[in-house]
Amino acid sequence: MARVAVFIAVTAEIKKNSLPSSFVDHDVHIFYTGMGKARAALMAGEILSRGSWDLAVNIGSAGSHRIPIGTLVECLSFVERDIDFSNLGIAPGLFPGGRQNLNPQTKKCSELPSVICGSGDSINLTPPKVECDVF
Repeated sequence: MARVAVFIAVTAEIKKNSLPSSFVDHDVHIFYTGMGKARAALMAGEILSRGSWDLAVNIGSAGSHRIPIGTLVECLSFVERDIDFSNLGIAPGLFPGGRQNLNPQTKKCSELPSVICGSGDSINLTPPKVECDVF
């Protein structure tokens, strides 16, 4: 049985009994981080440094112009959707000297459809310039 740390921003996003079925036979611990990338990163770092975990998963809500409301997906690739240095000749989503994919070693851990997540610090009312499925 794997020991799994699940990070969720707020209680309204998911309940333990609604986790993907692939989590059922594991020792699952849910941690609520509060909203925002910085809070999630700090909480995850603190929790993961204090214990031995087989898997760490971040679960949360996201918007999309492609996927119907209420659809559960698994993000295996992450891009910066609101970074734009195009005035310097760099494609949207890339930092000067940087790469687009933020985590190419992510492995699939559920039966959910795989998508690209556009990480960012702004609200998108229109499709982002960077190719992504959810944000």
